Amino acid sequence: MDDATGTPTRITPPQEAMSTLVDSVGTLAKLMADEALAEEKIQASQVALAAVKKKISESLVRSYITHGPNISMPEDLMSQEQYYERLLLALEEMKRELAQKIRPLQLQIVEANREYLRETFDSKIRRLNRCLEKIDKKTLAFRQPLEEYNSIRSELQNLNDKLEQLGAVPLDLPSGPGSSDLREMIISRVEYLKSLGKI
Repeated sequence: MDDATGTPTRITPPQEAMSTLVDSVGTLAKLMADEALAEEKIQASQVALAAVKKKISESLVRSYITHGPNISMPEDLMSQEQYYERLLLALEEMKRELAQKIRPLQLQIVEANREYLRETFDSKIRRLNRCLEKIDKKTLAFRQPLEEYNSIRSELQNLNDKLEQLGAVPLDLPSGPGSSDLREMIISRVEYLKSLGKI
């Protein structure tokens, strides 16, 4: 499938699994509709066959009453009975064949659903790991401003020491962590931002 620019759209594994699942469900729905139709025809044929058998019985009783033991079989009713019996056999066979197709397809749908969920899970895991990699990268990037911070703070402390040596009152340094440890710096800044209500 192409996108609006004409570039072929790459189907990701979860999408492939979902496509298979949708196709299987569509096939299953058609087979189950065929099975329901076959069952409906079976029931209708059974009703018709029962009616024909009833007519045959009634006809035989009338024939016996009229002609005694020399009973003549009504040929048209007998042919109808044979027709419905053959139809029932054919419909039952059709239903069995449909059932044989439906069961494996149901299992296939279950497996396709499992595969879709597994692939979706794997895809989310990969995204999660990429997020962690970004967090790690950003965390490690704190080293440079931390080194700069420590360097400037050290310079300010040296300037204060020189002022004190010259008899001047040392100037206040900005509040902030005095540690050069990256972990302690991050914790300190997180607590500071919390105190401001920013996180």
